[in-house]
Amino acid sequence: TEAEAQRTLAALRPRFVREAELTAQLDHPGVVPIHEIGTDSNGLVYFTMRLVDGTRLDTLFEQFQERDPVWTRSRILDVIVKICETLAYAHSKGIIHRDLKPENIMVGRFGETYVMDWGLAKCLRAATRADAAEPEAAAAGATSNSQASATSVVSEAEFDTDTLAGSVLGTAAFMPPEQATGRIREVDERSDIYAVGGMLYQLLTRRRPYTTDPPLRPEDIVKAVTMGPPASIISLNPRAQPELMAICEKAMARDKALRYETMQAMADDLRAYLENRVVKAHRTGAGAELRKWVSRNVGVAVTSALALLTALVGLGAIVVLQSVANEKLKSSNDTVSAQRDELEKTNETVSAQRDELVNAYREKDEAFENEQIARKLAEDERTKTEAIALARESASALSSNPGQALRLALESTSRSATLPGATAAWSAIQDCREIRTLRVHRSEVRALAVSPTGEHFATASTDSVVVIWDGKTLAPRFLLSGSHVLTPILQFSPDGAVLAVTDSDGVVSLWNPRTGRLFGELPTGENRHVVCLCFSPDGTRLACGTTNGRIQIWSVQQMVELATHKRHTDGIQVAAFSPDGRVLVTGGRDGQLMIWDAQTGDLLQQVTAHVTGVGFLEFSPDGKQLVSGPLVDDLEGAASGADARPEPREARLWNTADFALVKDIPHGAVTTSAAFSSDGLHLFTAGVDGALCTWQLPGLARIDRGVVAKGPIKSLKIGADGRYVTTLRNDATVAVIDRRRGREFSFQRHDA
Repeated sequence: TEAEAQRTLAALRPRFVREAELTAQLDHPGVVPIHEIGTDSNGLVYFTMRLVDGTRLDTLFEQFQERDPVWTRSRILDVIVKICETLAYAHSKGIIHRDLKPENIMVGRFGETYVMDWGLAKCLRAATRADAAEPEAAAAGATSNSQASATSVVSEAEFDTDTLAGSVLGTAAFMPPEQATGRIREVDERSDIYAVGGMLYQLLTRRRPYTTDPPLRPEDIVKAVTMGPPASIISLNPRAQPELMAICEKAMARDKALRYETMQAMADDLRAYLENRVVKAHRTGAGAELRKWVSRNVGVAVTSALALLTALVGLGAIVVLQSVANEKLKSSNDTVSAQRDELEKTNETVSAQRDELVNAYREKDEAFENEQIARKLAEDERTKTEAIALARESASALSSNPGQALRLALESTSRSATLPGATAAWSAIQDCREIRTLRVHRSEVRALAVSPTGEHFATASTDSVVVIWDGKTLAPRFLLSGSHVLTPILQFSPDGAVLAVTDSDGVVSLWNPRTGRLFGELPTGENRHVVCLCFSPDGTRLACGTTNGRIQIWSVQQMVELATHKRHTDGIQVAAFSPDGRVLVTGGRDGQLMIWDAQTGDLLQQVTAHVTGVGFLEFSPDGKQLVSGPLVDDLEGAASGADARPEPREARLWNTADFALVKDIPHGAVTTSAAFSSDGLHLFTAGVDGALCTWQLPGLARIDRGVVAKGPIKSLKIGADGRYVTTLRNDATVAVIDRRRGREFSFQRHDA
């Protein structure tokens, strides 16, 4: 089903992304480079890479078996050497493949060799979350849980070619015992060596390891791997080269301690075979070296043999001409001795040159490492010096400009953790805690509103007192009484000339914040509270929403009702005018969006938005899009999963031309707030997971995600220039995030 397909895609997504991330770390001719990774319009992750034009290694094995004159044994062995060198590079980066098989090797026309399909690769230095989740399965459990992942019906030729799913990862025929028994933590570089040995096994025997007639199922092959080695090479191919058999048997040793220690060591032995040198896995010693030398230097060997023959002839002639023969014999012996000495000197010279080359590479690596360390130390010293200089500037500015001192001190501590920086930060924080504590209300303050012009701000307390403050001097200007409601709503008009205050009697009072005089009252005639106020952009109309689902539009200047409707079946939570003031949108606890003509009050459209209710609304600056979000009554319950109300509970983006759904915004958790940037190019979302996400418009591609709070975020606001994001967290902490510099300033939580 589609749901099952979605769950499968979601489960494969981390492994797909990990393949791209690990492959991108491997800059080697044997690894196809990743060009781009991204997400398409359907939310599916993809990555692009260079198109490889070549032939799979298993096909080359078949051509070799058919005696193709192009693909000889030596040429295929050279391909296997390149595979070893590519994997040796990957191992040096701490990455193992874990699914090596001929089907995952591509060979070009000119011998270029690529190791493909890194989907099961693992980074040994820093295991990913997906790796940490792999179980330590026992052999029995591994076998019972394993299944072929390609199709439900597999042909005989394909029985052991599929990658197993479940607790055992890899391809059964090329899987080392530690991987087949599910001992995941024991899988390392030598497990890849085993798999390459399996490829050499297939080349020598012309069949894959553990091949039987009839073929075994993948789970049965896993059992066979755990029980013992595959059929011996000599039993399947009596004419197999002993040196290649020795390399294969060493690579496929069941005890991984007996395998090649590194992939490069295996490559060296294969290269030695191709160059007619001593294969260490087969035999070593001076005798072996001499035999290989003779096979490589036939001319010199023939000359030496002729010299020895001459000596023997001279020895035979001693009977006839003893004195002459003695001289000839001595001369021949001297010649042989000199040649033997020369041969030993040559071998010593070659060995010394090899040691010098190894030492040169080692010294080069050590010099590079020392250079990197020196650069790091110099950079740390420079950063520390800059941090101390900033701390000194902070100390100098503390008395005259505490705010500047705090900024410099925080910059110092972000550069380097020095004692002067910490001291300066502490001193600045002591001087920058608060500007002033305003104490006029005698009971708890429950509401705050700030004039868009900054000229005034208003507060309301539970004792029905509303105070209008001077925005510059912070002095109380006017005390307004008569708001008989536990939690009143305060709302300034866009020009700051009118302050609207709700009353428990269903009356909305309009005040002049400059004079403290009452303009008038709007009797909504409701027995239930007004819970939502919204001025039109030009300030001439005021929309009021109530707990019983009624919306009213009033003329602010004439104090008359322009329209009233009750279409919501439950209370209205939010309302918003479009930037041009022509449309009013309301959202209620019934989960509906109502779109009204702001001039006539006519209902234009109704849309089902959120099953749990509509919690927030915001228009884009150009008015072409609207973002809505779910109503969340219990933030902590939603964060912990205790709130079991229906999903999805993420924000949604709407096209205001026809109010069609553009896309659900996949924040990843219950979304509590959203805001557009002032230029309309970005959308920000926050949720109960404490994360802040940034989305690129119009495609709604997520370009940033960061966890900025340990608990739920209640709401967020974006500064006019889009640089600063202000968040209100559920623990009553206000945090301002500088997006340009990636820094955060937190303000201590309120006591109540």
